[in-house]
Amino acid sequence: KDVSYLMDYCDVIISKPGGLTVTESIVKNIPLIIPFAIPGQENENIDFLTSERYSILVNNLTDINGIINDLINNPNSL
Repeated sequence: KDVSYLMDYCDVIISKPGGLTVTESIVKNIPLIIPFAIPGQENENIDFLTSERYSILVNNLTDINGIINDLINNPNSL
């Protein structure tokens, strides 16, 4: 029920870049790993998020583990 409370315990979020998820991750300063997006507004969200270094766009789902390891080893990379 309390998503905000649960997000306090997150180190990273893996999700599509919908408006509410984007806003919550920015407010909580939680990096967002984006494995896919719905064409349209979500593509614009990706452009903004990656340019501002809030997120990483995944081109291949098999890359997610490596990206998470990179964030663990270099938390300031975003």
